[in-house]
Amino acid sequence: MYLSTKDRTKTVLHKCGLFPLARTAYRVCNRDVRKQQAREIAFYSSLVPAGALCFDIGANLGQKAEVLLACGAHVVTVEPNPLCYPTLKHLFGRNKSCYIVPSAVGKDIGSVDLYVHGTDATGSVRAEWDKQIYGFDRGATAVKTPLTTLDALIELHGKPYFINIDVEGFEVDVLSGLSSAIPLLSFEFHSDEIARAEECLNILSKLGTLLVRASNMDCNWLGPKTHDVQGCLRRLQDTNAKGDLLVWTS
Repeated sequence: MYLSTKDRTKTVLHKCGLFPLARTAYRVCNRDVRKQQAREIAFYSSLVPAGALCFDIGANLGQKAEVLLACGAHVVTVEPNPLCYPTLKHLFGRNKSCYIVPSAVGKDIGSVDLYVHGTDATGSVRAEWDKQIYGFDRGATAVKTPLTTLDALIELHGKPYFINIDVEGFEVDVLSGLSSAIPLLSFEFHSDEIARAEECLNILSKLGTLLVRASNMDCNWLGPKTHDVQGCLRRLQDTNAKGDLLVWTS
């Protein structure tokens, strides 16, 4: 009942154009949200120098972009879900340090189906993603969205110091559209899908020498920075971990 009420409320707010304001007010008043954001700002400020160019691929409602901007970075915010655009424009539309790109990112330029559900900000180009995450078919619908590549974004905006990738299982395709080494890059991992993380690292290893280090969802390190990619992956799988894998390339 709570979830259905929440969904109905979100639908009404979206229809009235009030969702961005209501969401901002909620996040400002929510202590847990503020604490998590403070942890992330402290974490990323130690990794990303002020003034650096960053790409936020799969930006959702701008959570990571807010953090990176708070660290003093310039951010290219890339998100394919049209339901996210009003909030992104509300947050960053007047911010000269942030550029919004309404697109998915993959290995080719063109278009792709994005599977979304209701007023949810989350979505995936993987048709099975919704059922896999929620355990049942919620009736996701396909929305055609533009598709670009990391190389194309670099050509337009410059080479970033840091790329954050959160694309719900589409990481391999995203990285397949990159042909030059990036100083620092991160992507989400889950221990039960460690083969996909390994495939991502294999792609990146062709661009340079890798150093890797994993963090959990609360921005706590799960081990040391290491060249031992396979050892890092084994440790994450053995401990049933999930979070972000950070990759330095030289």
